[in-house]
Amino acid sequence: MQRAVRALLYVVEKPEGATGTEIAQELDLPTPTVFHLVNTLVDEGLLAKFERRYHLGPRVGVLADAFMRMHSPAPNLRAALQHLGQQTNETVYLTSWHHGEVVVLEAIEGTYALKVAGPHTGYQWNAHSRASGKCLLAALDDASLDAYFGSHSLTSLTAKTITDEADLREELVRVREQGYALEMEEFSVGIACLAMGITQDDVTLGAYSITAPVERLVAHQDEYLECLREAAAEVTQASSPP
Repeated sequence: MQRAVRALLYVVEKPEGATGTEIAQELDLPTPTVFHLVNTLVDEGLLAKFERRYHLGPRVGVLADAFMRMHSPAPNLRAALQHLGQQTNETVYLTSWHHGEVVVLEAIEGTYALKVAGPHTGYQWNAHSRASGKCLLAALDDASLDAYFGSHSLTSLTAKTITDEADLREELVRVREQGYALEMEEFSVGIACLAMGITQDDVTLGAYSITAPVERLVAHQDEYLECLREAAAEVTQASSPP
């Protein structure tokens, strides 16, 4: 099963498809073994073969649709995110908790020539290095935060990633005090991100974030913070009873 999953994930990363030999080399497995795996995936509709290359099959769409339904945000949350993207022209994200993980529910790519392509919908790793992750972690009570640290490692992604728990806890205190999170090259070199929690009736629904090249985000930080505040307020107003 693990080998079949690895083969499928390899093909996912190849828009032009992959031959059985290429998959065998990537997985470091005998070619006959790989052909058995991929042909099984073809039989199940997860892969399709065309001109000696394997591509994603029709049943992958069923899985993708189910995944998107599971993570689909409420209409008011999506509308405010779209407005945020239109205001800033930057790549913007909506992130929330899902089964104990900080998950990207929706991402809208920016329109600048130099734009950021960051975590995709469903991404749920390295919350400690992401501005949106810091916002959501900062909203946890002490017991929940202790539980999170007990089950997640603080992986170093760049030289600026906070990997010491005590230092991260101090950072989360600052996030609570200032009402937003700023991440400077902690997730990816050359990239910065601003995020702000979305709160209603003292419950944190998620977080909006804006990500951009460092110099552009620093130059527009005050403007982008105001856009985040407007987006969060837009959700609260849309959810309030008449």
